[in-house]
Amino acid sequence: MEQLAEEFVHAIYGAVLDSEKWDVALSTMAALADAEHALVMDADFAAGVLYRSVLFGIDEADNRRYMMEYASFDPRVPVVLGHNKLAWQSDYDYFDDAFRKKDRFYREFMTPRRGGESLMAMIAKEGSRIGTSALIRDVSKGRAEKAIRQRLDGLVPHLDRAVKISRRFAALASEAVLAHNVLDALSEPLACLTGDGHLLRANRAFEGVLRTGGALSLRNGVVQVDLSETQPQFLRAVRECCRIAEGGSSGDPEAALTFRIDHRTRGTCFVTVAPLATVNLQSWAGRPCAMVRIDELNNDLPPEKLIEALGLSPAEARLVSALNRGGTLAEAAERAGVTSNTAKTQLASVFSKTGTTRQSELIALVATLPKIR
Repeated sequence: MEQLAEEFVHAIYGAVLDSEKWDVALSTMAALADAEHALVMDADFAAGVLYRSVLFGIDEADNRRYMMEYASFDPRVPVVLGHNKLAWQSDYDYFDDAFRKKDRFYREFMTPRRGGESLMAMIAKEGSRIGTSALIRDVSKGRAEKAIRQRLDGLVPHLDRAVKISRRFAALASEAVLAHNVLDALSEPLACLTGDGHLLRANRAFEGVLRTGGALSLRNGVVQVDLSETQPQFLRAVRECCRIAEGGSSGDPEAALTFRIDHRTRGTCFVTVAPLATVNLQSWAGRPCAMVRIDELNNDLPPEKLIEALGLSPAEARLVSALNRGGTLAEAAERAGVTSNTAKTQLASVFSKTGTTRQSELIALVATLPKIR
């Protein structure tokens, strides 16, 4: 029996990662109780949602019939839900032979199937989300011995914990799938990198940039900037963002996190690097890393669009529109029809309104604005 108990503990935690092991765990639990049938259910009683139903030795058709016809008035349900402690309850302690003979549930469902003692436990109670487990012995075996009950009571905390952990894993998996699908659907190229520049994850748009030889490429698993002289600065930014994402303080505050890349054939784009931290062990990449985003230069934004999108004054919008076409601040000032000193004053105001501190950051922000179709 001790070996069976150890097998059950290994199997129930294994089922957290491999759902096919639930059957193994339940068959072992049934053997411990000398029971013919075992089940584990996980449901939200308030919402009426059944998340998991694992059966051993129970016919699926019988279970469906029970759920449709008998579950609503099964007298065992109030018994199992009425106890908050992690221990098994026996219906033999509540219902005698006289009750079983006249009760519809026992008379029509349990007795024809030779259902004897039901050992039941409430597990993994979290709000209205409640797990239940049951072991059903053949009527010929009578009441389970005290030693069996004690052994089962010692194992129910493991069952409770395994169901709770499996809920967390299921939630993480569904969130990860949703996050990946959403990010893959975005048109903006996004990727996650480790501190040495190795690619962890990339959405479809970013993979397209790598395949077609755009601003970035992939060599030996490391993301490379098209301009070789910019590669050290790019890796410097990636290292800095990974350090921050891992919970450390900035070790290189002067590192530039935005780069303008003038590609030979594909035009101008901006590459932005930012820290991507994990929250409760959740993130797109599954670990702290650097998020890289590519934005094509948006030259088609007139001043009117910048006023609306960034909350700029007409004069500030004209200056930013001129800067967006390339060149120095002095050249942009000349195109906007203002002096260099006026351009500096307007640019400082724009920095304040947009939360940027550098001209490259400002133009990168403009690059993210929707293009005019």
